[in-house]
Amino acid sequence: MEKSETIGKLSEALSKFQGEVEDVCKDKEGYNNIKYGNLASLLKVVRPIYSKYHISVTQWACNSLDYPNHTGIETFVSHLSGEWMSSKLFVPNEKKGGQGSGTSISYARKYALAAALNVAWKDDDGSAEEEHIQNRNNYSNKVTNNKTTYTPPTLPELIIKHRVRSETINSWLHGANVSTLDDLSKEQVTWVIGQINGGAR
Repeated sequence: MEKSETIGKLSEALSKFQGEVEDVCKDKEGYNNIKYGNLASLLKVVRPIYSKYHISVTQWACNSLDYPNHTGIETFVSHLSGEWMSSKLFVPNEKKGGQGSGTSISYARKYALAAALNVAWKDDDGSAEEEHIQNRNNYSNKVTNNKTTYTPPTLPELIIKHRVRSETINSWLHGANVSTLDDLSKEQVTWVIGQINGGAR
């Protein structure tokens, strides 16, 4: 992350913003009936509030020799005072061509913006993701036919709970040559969980 020499006024404005903004509902349904929130849903919630506190957010595509075949997004958060912060996020390109690049850009913009503004996603019934994680108590024991089985939390749940940085997530995806956490194989998921439990942040 890069920032201006001072960020006091920007930090104050972000504090006011975060005290007012609410988490974003997952109002879309994707593969396997899994709900998610898209970039437009996020912007609809955050844009009116950060503008109110004289915060501006700009995002643009970038690239890096360290991440070939990846699409990068730089997120620039600035304040009326002239103070600013910026960070970059790189995601693998799922498909070749303009459509593939567009999908990667939208995906990266959504998660980079949410991370920069400290906004989370919640189910449309109003329950926040972190509350859902706590209710599951890490691992839920289910007894069926006198046998105990374990239902592990999903990777996004673990990542939110342990506050894993976006740079760490990006490194995992880059190493596995996949675009999203859902694309990881069973063996890769096991490795990532081990990294989280081992303190990788």
